[in-house]
Amino acid sequence: MAPHTGKFNANRDRSLAKDRQQLRMRRFSMAALSAVVTFLMLGTLYLHGLMDGRTILAGATAMGVGLIGFFIAFKRGWNLKFRDPSLTGPMMLLSAAVVFLIMFDSSTARATMGAYLCVIMLFGVFRYPTRVLMNAAVVFLCIYACMLGVLWLRGAQANDMAMDIGRLIVMACVLPLLAWVGGHINSLRNTLHSRKVFFQTIWDTCNDVVVVMDGEGIIRYTNPAMKDVFDRDPAAMIGMHAGSLQPAHVDVTHRLLHAVQTLEGPGAKASFETEGVRADGTRLPLEITLSRAYLDSADMVVAFLSDITKRKMAEDQIKHLAQHDPLTGLPNRMMMHERLAHALALAARQQGAVWVLFLDFDRFKLINDSLGHKVGDIVLTTLAARMVEVCRETDTVARLGGDEFVMVLSETRGGKLTESIIERLMDKLAKPIHVNGHELMLTASIGISVFPEDGATVDSLVEHADVAMYRAKQNGRNNFCFYTASMNDAAIARLEMESDLRNALQRGEFRLHYQPQVDVATGETVGAEALLRWQHPDKGLVPPAAFIPLAEETGLIVPIGAWVIRAACEQQRKWMSAGLSPMRISVNLSSRQFAEDDLVETIQSILIETRIDPGYLELELTESMLMSDVDLAEKRLAELKKLGVHLSIDDFGTGYSSLAYLKRFPIDVLKIDRSFVKDLSKEDNSKAIVMAIITLAKAMKLHVVAEGVELLEQEEYLRQACCDRIQGYLVSAPLPAVEFEETFLEKGVLQPA
Repeated sequence: MAPHTGKFNANRDRSLAKDRQQLRMRRFSMAALSAVVTFLMLGTLYLHGLMDGRTILAGATAMGVGLIGFFIAFKRGWNLKFRDPSLTGPMMLLSAAVVFLIMFDSSTARATMGAYLCVIMLFGVFRYPTRVLMNAAVVFLCIYACMLGVLWLRGAQANDMAMDIGRLIVMACVLPLLAWVGGHINSLRNTLHSRKVFFQTIWDTCNDVVVVMDGEGIIRYTNPAMKDVFDRDPAAMIGMHAGSLQPAHVDVTHRLLHAVQTLEGPGAKASFETEGVRADGTRLPLEITLSRAYLDSADMVVAFLSDITKRKMAEDQIKHLAQHDPLTGLPNRMMMHERLAHALALAARQQGAVWVLFLDFDRFKLINDSLGHKVGDIVLTTLAARMVEVCRETDTVARLGGDEFVMVLSETRGGKLTESIIERLMDKLAKPIHVNGHELMLTASIGISVFPEDGATVDSLVEHADVAMYRAKQNGRNNFCFYTASMNDAAIARLEMESDLRNALQRGEFRLHYQPQVDVATGETVGAEALLRWQHPDKGLVPPAAFIPLAEETGLIVPIGAWVIRAACEQQRKWMSAGLSPMRISVNLSSRQFAEDDLVETIQSILIETRIDPGYLELELTESMLMSDVDLAEKRLAELKKLGVHLSIDDFGTGYSSLAYLKRFPIDVLKIDRSFVKDLSKEDNSKAIVMAIITLAKAMKLHVVAEGVELLEQEEYLRQACCDRIQGYLVSAPLPAVEFEETFLEKGVLQPA
């Protein structure tokens, strides 16, 4: 229902204006009646021979004409055009003029009409302030004095003059006194009127319903807001009990009586919330504020009834926002803790089980980085809806933040929790998501902790499910893993390694080792691959497989990868400054690096600072990295190729191996994965695959590098298959820069291991 607007009703305004005009007519009628009575008195004086008939007739004619004019003005409404619609001032002037006209006739007339001047002054008491009435009194006295002066010059009798002077003195005392008293009365009247209008305006325009009731709850007065809030006629509510504004099931009488009893005196207040009911039966929340007041010597209770529907809606919205995720609408971390605590308490009483699932979506950050956060938000809301579809009403799905979700599954009497629920969930989540022309497929890594075996508190179960989720990621992603006690040790070690990894770059603990690439036909060293090593101060040399996945997961791979490119280029510059021939150094790019918007600018800046020809830098990328977003990959590769660097696909044959996409990419080198090279000496299938890759590369005018060459038989086959370069332990293990320089850059020939 719309709130009270505070505007006056037009019909009520017209009715009020009509009443005021009628009041002015009554006041005019009283003034006219007083004039008639006065002239009747003058007629009596004429009959006794005390006044001249012509004077009375002239005064009566002037007064009659004036009264007729005023009557017409009131009837036609002309008076409303004046500042004072009552026309009090003009009527006072007319009366005074007639009085002074009659006063010239005789001393008796002056005695009679002097009193009438006081009546005229009283007539203006309720209309004019003190200053105006005082001025009128002075004018009357001056005119009266002038008139006496004229009569004295005309030779009036001495006795009459003495009496006239006495009357002048009396009037000089009485008229100013009347003006002063009348002005104060007028001021008080105006003040009371303005306050009445002020409080009436507040009463009429107040948005809250104001109810004045007696000690028994009977409504004595109420304001127009009763119509707006309760859709009830205010006049009809007079005499009804205040309980009629409440629903039938709400007994507010006792609360009212109790609240009233707590009010110690005028000014004291008490308030409470309850429900109200409109005329159509709909309910609304109310806040009732009570105070005591005394009216007509009776003890009354004033109740302010506020419609708090909007406030309740705002409170509910704030509560919902405090407990729910704004993007997906799912419960947030705080509400998840509350529901999980409730589920644990219920399971403890019923000796049931509770599963806590910690979900993290694999490679979700790549979608955010490549397609933008809007697409990422659509993906998250879609996945959240799918999780809700799989859950039962008794289960809870909550979003902790980012792409991390928690599900609370409670065991019911109707059935046990089984792994089939998890499998159904993973199948549901793995379905393609179509967003803005992109078909996206995401998988989830899920960690599971079980109450009471894996913990008895909310924090321990969530923490253990998180640990199990990371183990699921380590096991290849897109699977689930139940928590075991041994995972704690691995989790602690992982946290320690993450902390050390964050400081390793600043402490200068990273090293580059170089593994040579030699020309199969000539045996000359034609390039090298820069491989990252971590020289830990306590653990010694940490292998890449132990920290690279963690660096990718935490995002540290981006600054580390930039350091690798810079360090390789700086080493190339050192060798060139030493007079050694330059060669191409290949560096691996991670998927996180490849998705960075400033990748090209970073590489260009490094090449400029180290003064290295871009042709001596080769960037290795994996097939999966390129195929996750083909459009982005094609754009990024074109930008890198424009710099002049060489591009190679690492581990070719183990990924998508899509020829349709391969021809779109400006690739220079294909690197045969070591898994095919390893079996060259004993499997014909591996030989066929290697031969097919080499043939394909030659047809596309690409160079071929075979990785993981460890045996002479492997090297011999690759030579016969026309492979361009080989890399592996047959040539050399990865070496520090100094050893690599001494062994290969000075000799420049193939040294079989």
